[in-house]
Order: sequence, then structure tokens, then C-alpha cells
Amino acid sequence: MTRPSPSNAASPKDNKVGDAPLIVVGRVLAERGHYGFLWADEDLVVTASYGRLVGFVTIGEDITFDLPALVGVENDIRALKETPGALLEMPAVAIVSHDSSTPRLNLLLMWIGEQDSYLCLVMRTRIGNETEIDLAQEVRRRLIAEAEVKAKSKELARANKDLEDYASVISHDLQAPMRALRYQVDDLEVALRETASQDVIQGLDRMRTQASRMGQMLSALLEYSSIGRKSAALFDVDTRALVNTIISSIEQGPERTITVTGDWPTLTTLEQPLDLVLRNLIDNAVKHHCGSDININVQGKMLGEHFEIKVSDNGPGIAPEHQDAIFLPFRTLRKAEGDEVRGLGLAIVHRIVTSVGGGISILGRSDGQTGAVFRVLWPKTILD
Repeated sequence: MTRPSPSNAASPKDNKVGDAPLIVVGRVLAERGHYGFLWADEDLVVTASYGRLVGFVTIGEDITFDLPALVGVENDIRALKETPGALLEMPAVAIVSHDSSTPRLNLLLMWIGEQDSYLCLVMRTRIGNETEIDLAQEVRRRLIAEAEVKAKSKELARANKDLEDYASVISHDLQAPMRALRYQVDDLEVALRETASQDVIQGLDRMRTQASRMGQMLSALLEYSSIGRKSAALFDVDTRALVNTIISSIEQGPERTITVTGDWPTLTTLEQPLDLVLRNLIDNAVKHHCGSDININVQGKMLGEHFEIKVSDNGPGIAPEHQDAIFLPFRTLRKAEGDEVRGLGLAIVHRIVTSVGGGISILGRSDGQTGAVFRVLWPKTILD
């Protein structure tokens, strides 16, 4: 198929007497820069042009290269092919051409099935003042930036979903061999009980401990990867009864005291996620205390459109430079690893709270004592 271009298009004086007057007029107007044509293939690459008005457009480049006003609407252009007779119009688009002029043009795009190509009719419109042109360019830059952000957000969401699916599959599939390993260690200990040395028995104990540790990490990873994919219904939750139930499941004694203070309302909210947040924060305060005389206070109160929860402890506290890191998976601030399980408790809490539109932060003790205060703002109203 041969399309017209500036190099092979006939000039008005070359027309024979028999040419239709309409064709003659059309050529004259195109050569005088009142309108022009662009043809683009299915990949939106410009294949031909006609008319002085579109002389700044580069043949062989994407149509958006010289017409940035079309950036972000590529899918709308491609949709023209699926709807015969459909038009896409972009009026009064400010264009900076190669000669630094800033003409304002109307763009009208359509799909020409007979030519198997897109056709862009470019027409002159009135020239606005400099302020109008600058404003139009700024609006277009914003639209381009929004389109780029939207595209990157979709790519990030897809990558996160792939990562979650991968973590879920790995953590689930590795549970079985880890259980088998623990069983084999138990069987080996029974078989060697009479003949093995104390060093061998201690080695088996360490293997069992490490296998158990890995199993706990895999369970935590499976739960972490499933956050955001669970469908949870809203229930009327008595928050005081909820926190009391959690505390009753944690062993207390002369050296471990957990108190509940403040106001704990009944909320219409997500019960299981709120349970996980409270349970992990309290369990974290107990597990990382590293000493005796453990005192933990769980305080609640309504604060505007949020339910504020504070979990305070009298442990070693958390340095400001480490406060972001503790919300990452499998992070711990202890230097000696020993048999400690690096869990996902705080990572789970952070992910749940942010997924419902809330927030979590770490505060210092206001009474001058050592320790940390985890502050959660849980939305009063959960949005879909």
C-alpha cells in the first residue's frame, strides 16, 4: 500500500485539468499548513505524513514522540480498531515543534480498515496566549506523570502478588519435610539412646531445636503471605473482652504482670486481624523483655476516627535508628542468636494495620523508665 508523503505528494500546479476541484482545494490547504495527515501502523509507529502542518513529525518514530499529548491514551487509540467509525478527538493541544514554535492543534484520530492503519487528522485552531499555552503544557505534563505512576503502581502490585504467592507456596510446601526431619531426629535419638555419647545426644537436641525453629518461621511466613488475601467480615467486637481473652492465654506470675487500662469500646470491625495485632504486640513485649519483673500495660481509647491502642513495656527499649527495621520480616535487635526464633510478629502487625488504613509507631516511655511503647491507630470505620 502506498501512502502520500511530502516527498511524493503532487503540488497544486501539477494537477491535470480533470482533477476534482475538492482534491485541488484539499492539496492547497494542506500545503499552506491549515491541516495535515499522519498514518500510523498497529504499533502506533508513524509510517507516512502529508501536509506542511505535520512536517515536524518524524517518520518511523512512535506517534507520541512528536505528539506527547498522546502519551497515556495509547490504549484509547488502539480501541478505535475495535469500534468501526469511532473517533478520538483532542482539541487545542499545544505542540512545541522543531523550530521552537508552539502551534495549537486539534487532533482527530480514527482507524482506517481499508488501509489497515490509524489516521490522525491534524488541524489548526486559534493560538492562545502564552499563559494558556503554559497551562496546557503543565496539565499535559501532569497527565503524563499520572499515567506513569499508574503504570508503575500496576507493575508493583503484580510483583507484590507474585511474591506473596511464591512465599505462600514455599512456606506451605516446606512444612512437610521439616516435620519429617523432626520425626527422623526423634527416631534416631531412640535408636542411639543406649550407645550414643552425651555429645551426640546434645547434637540431636540442637538439630531438633533448629528444625522446630524453621517450622515456626515457615508458619509465620505462611500467615504473613496470606494477609490481604483473606476475606474477613465485619463483626461487633467487644475490644475489652478481646484483649482480656488474649491476656488470659498468656502465663502470668509474680515476675510477669499484664494490665489493661483505658476505655475499650465495642467496634464494628475485623475481629481476627485486630486479635492478631493485639496478640503479637503483647507476645512481642513478653518475649523480648530479657529480664525479670516484666510489667506490660495495654491501654485503649477512642481518638477521633481511630481507636488508639498503646502497648507499653519496661524492657530494654528500641533505639531510634532501629525502629524502622523491626517491622521488617525476620529481624531482631539481639546480637546473640542462640536458639531465638526470628519471627514475623511485628511485620504481621505492621502489614495488618496498614492494610486496613491505620498506622503504627514506636514511642519512648514518658515516665522516664526504660522500655518501648507501640502505638496503633485502628480505624473506627473499615473501608472496602
